[in-house]
Amino acid sequence: MKKPVLKIAMLILLVVLIAGGVAAGAVYLMTRRTESPKVAKAPNKGMYLAGDFTTNLVGDNGKNRFLRAKIELEIADEKGLAEMAKQHAVIRDQTLSVLRSKTVQEVAEDDGMASLGRHLMNHLNGVLKGVEITGVYFTDFVVQ
Repeated sequence: MKKPVLKIAMLILLVVLIAGGVAAGAVYLMTRRTESPKVAKAPNKGMYLAGDFTTNLVGDNGKNRFLRAKIELEIADEKGLAEMAKQHAVIRDQTLSVLRSKTVQEVAEDDGMASLGRHLMNHLNGVLKGVEITGVYFTDFVVQ
């Protein structure tokens, strides 16, 4: 007589466990978000590594002074990265021209790096075709 009672108890336990699992799954599916909220998305800005630059600065009483900088350019839309890659030689050439035109005093001033970045951005935007540079970042900057 104990065997049928044991079988019934195990069957009831199995049914309760299955029902609990189904209920937990239903609650999970009902409470989870099916769709993320839609947010107006701004165009993705892109970053372009212009590279490392080492160049002489405009003379300082006969002393040889140089600037070493690593420069990254932020562009308005990451779709322009391919265009930037096509114009890499122009970017490097024009960047070196701007860097070589500066004196030690100009880059050493309190606002020297920011001023240089603005000058470089304006110059490159005037030369490059099909892309808009929105920021210039110096990730390494040494004047010696």
